Amino acid sequence: MGCLWAAFVRDLHLLRRDRGGLAILFIMPVALVLIVCLVQDNVLKSSGGGSVALVMLDEDGGLVSELLQTALKRSGAFRITRLEPGAGQNMEAIEGLVTAGRYQVGLYLPEQLSETLQRQALVQIRAVCSGLQPPAEHVLRLGYAFDPAVQGGLQAGFRGLLEQVSANASLRVQLEALHTVLPALLERHISQRLGDFYVRALADAPFDLPASDSLMPLLEAHPIRARKAFVMPSSVQHNVPAWSIFGIFFIVLPVSALLLQERSQGVSRRLVLAPASPLQLLLGRLLTFLLVALLQFVLMLGVGRFVLPRFGTDLFSAQGHLPAMFVIILCAALAACGFGLLLGAWSRTQQQATLTAAVTIVIAAALGGIMVPVYLMPAFMQPISLVSPLGWGLEAFQKLLLRGEPLAAAWPQLTALVSTGLICLLLAKKNLQRWSR
Repeated sequence: MGCLWAAFVRDLHLLRRDRGGLAILFIMPVALVLIVCLVQDNVLKSSGGGSVALVMLDEDGGLVSELLQTALKRSGAFRITRLEPGAGQNMEAIEGLVTAGRYQVGLYLPEQLSETLQRQALVQIRAVCSGLQPPAEHVLRLGYAFDPAVQGGLQAGFRGLLEQVSANASLRVQLEALHTVLPALLERHISQRLGDFYVRALADAPFDLPASDSLMPLLEAHPIRARKAFVMPSSVQHNVPAWSIFGIFFIVLPVSALLLQERSQGVSRRLVLAPASPLQLLLGRLLTFLLVALLQFVLMLGVGRFVLPRFGTDLFSAQGHLPAMFVIILCAALAACGFGLLLGAWSRTQQQATLTAAVTIVIAAALGGIMVPVYLMPAFMQPISLVSPLGWGLEAFQKLLLRGEPLAAAWPQLTALVSTGLICLLLAKKNLQRWSR
């Protein structure tokens, strides 16, 4: 028992000396629980918490507009941005904003939509009440568009909402038209059939409103025609790039561990005698792990191309962007290796580096949309996701594979990744010089 107690006390003293590692053991899991729970909680709520950004151009301002806005507000799942009619705003403007990824959903209500709907309903009801075939009217349309990165569940739910609003608006205007036509029809029927003996005549010839199965739909939701040919997003198209980025950032663990091992064994001091500068040594190590990242990405592409389809999933398609995808991976790997070198240079113990790397990467993945799409996060968390390097890499892949944009469109994300890697590399060089003295 004495030996057991001595070992217990010794380990407590070791933990007490490593205050940084001890703080990470308690602080990092708390941060992870808070962030991941907040991210995923909004997905589990049926209302969506107003997280989905919707841009709307309403040139109608009538009954359809009123019903639609009421339904959107009641759903509680959308943050609505309204564009002012005119000033160059049109259906193509809505499409451009959505396909660029600034909004997840776009909605367009054409001018005089409600007036035209009411006029067509009146013509249709008059024909039906007269026992005639209703004229073939042009079906009116609500235009909508989705960001190609939006997943199928949200698309299906929004289409269902539009169909419900369209059916409600059609029924409302048809009932109003019936209310307008029916009194005149009854008066004519009474004058023709009843006369003085209206009771007997009504019993012999009861009023019968002609019914028709040929009523055509008056309003429907219709997608805005896209100017580019997009590939419908699937789980494979999203997950292969997303989890490739996630896996590549775990290079941080071996990079930082290698530096700490060299420092603990005195290798870093002996390297000072080598005919090379600290920056050259860091760059050599950086090239090694960049090669590892490329091989890792090739493996992930092979899984998406050859393995996953054998289990019934869709085939991953690079859509002719394979060279550009390797450019994105190189930029992401540069940021990951730079962070690993920085962590290895500034951490005092292996525990500090390992815990910080693992929890930081998971938090950055949760914030960056790897685990849950950013548009499903709570509204106050979506701006925070802009600081996640994993989110930058994922956004670059989405522009390339889902929105059909060239690599040049992802230059803000690529610049941020490269800048992060270079800044981390310079900071690591500065601290390694201190440890080598």
